[in-house]
Amino acid sequence: MILWIGFLYLTFALFAMVAVGIRSKWLYGLLAAVWAAALPMRFLGNIWVLGLSSALVAYRLWRDWATVSPEERVFRMVMLAGAVDSVANWIAIFMGLPPTQISLHIGECYRIGQSNLFWCLLALTLLILLFRRGARERHERERLAGELAAASAIQRLLLAQPALVDRGLSLEATYLPAQEVGGDFYLVIGGEVLLAGDVSGKGLRAAMVVSLVAGALRERTERDPGELLRLLNRTLQGQTEGGFVTCCAIRFEPAGRLRLANAGHLAPYLDGCEIPVPSGLPLGIAAGMAYEKSVVAFPVGATLAVVSDGVVEASNSKRELFGFDRTREISTKPPAEIAAAARAWGQNDDITVVTVRRRT
Repeated sequence: MILWIGFLYLTFALFAMVAVGIRSKWLYGLLAAVWAAALPMRFLGNIWVLGLSSALVAYRLWRDWATVSPEERVFRMVMLAGAVDSVANWIAIFMGLPPTQISLHIGECYRIGQSNLFWCLLALTLLILLFRRGARERHERERLAGELAAASAIQRLLLAQPALVDRGLSLEATYLPAQEVGGDFYLVIGGEVLLAGDVSGKGLRAAMVVSLVAGALRERTERDPGELLRLLNRTLQGQTEGGFVTCCAIRFEPAGRLRLANAGHLAPYLDGCEIPVPSGLPLGIAAGMAYEKSVVAFPVGATLAVVSDGVVEASNSKRELFGFDRTREISTKPPAEIAAAARAWGQNDDITVVTVRRRT
């Protein structure tokens, strides 16, 4: 019987230490070792376990008194009082003295014993503590959700770019972030240069790098794709926290030509065929990079498509990738249709599709 009671006290002691924020595994092991070593001495195991855990809870209560909430203080004090009372009772039993017994009488028929009163108080304070913690966590989640919604709205404004200057070109784009905000971007510089890129990673950190990219390009008068990538690479040095940024820069020239430079991004598609543009290192990895340019014809009626790796790397329940072949086959379709096909296949990253059609 004492063995089972001692096991319950050991469990309670471990729970008390976790509840007050003691995360030391060696202390947990010490409690278990003390209890196991004192088993042959019957009462001593319970006394040592309760005494040691009471001392630890008392120390934590004293150390954190000014930083924890009032309900947390009450919970720890009730827990400490119950543990000290149990120690006193076990010492009394060990010494052959009668244990202290205090009863609370409710009317003439009901009586609550000292131990039952302690457990009721502990359960009540624990319930209040959990309820308050849940309320605070719910409030914090709502606050974070509001901040992410605001960040998402700001990112949509950043990506709401004006049309290309050449009225014979029609630009369409679809952006489906994997989370509230993402790391894909597409920007139009000076009405004639399209930059589409992808920040490594997802979420808020990637979105902050997108903001940095947009800010770095906003006042630039440079229109050469290779020079723009070089400038961006210099700006992003030491700013990506070990990550990188892929980017493809495309200038639409009046004579129906495309001038392209690529920094590790997926090559664009022209009428369903991949454009053979040299791919340099992604931005933010190495300083002093130069990006080679290519020139290709962009005839009337042609469709240019730039996609992020969220399209190619979409995977279904069988872990099959959407892949380059499927992407190439649908690259002449509207961007919303391409993005929807990738999402339906199984989105696991930000999806961005930008298409430009030459009408005249």
